[in-house]
Amino acid sequence: MKQLLYILRERLKLFGPKSQQLSNERQIIDDKMKQMGFENLDDDEIYHLKKKLSMKKFFKTVGTIIIILGVILSISIILLLPGLTLVLFGSMIMYMGRKL
Repeated sequence: MKQLLYILRERLKLFGPKSQQLSNERQIIDDKMKQMGFENLDDDEIYHLKKKLSMKKFFKTVGTIIIILGVILSISIILLLPGLTLVLFGSMIMYMGRKL
C-alpha cells in the first residue's frame, strides 16, 4: 500500500507543463502502475484512489492509537471496562478503514 501511495503521489506531482522530461517520468510511473494492476486511470481516478488509500492509513493509525490507550487503561483493575471499550472501539475503527 505504501508503494502504491508513493507512486500515486509522484504521478500527481507531474501535472505541470508537459516538457519531454516530465513526459518520460510520467511514462515510467504509468508503467509501474500497470505492473501493479492499475492501468488506464485518468488523473481524477488517481486522485480519488490516493485519497482512499490515505483515508485507510488514517483509520488504521487512529484505531491503533485508541487500542493502545485502551490496553494501557486495562492494566488497572478499576479502569478495565473503559479500557476494553476503547479496545473494541479502536478495532471497529480499524475495521471501517479496511472496508473503505
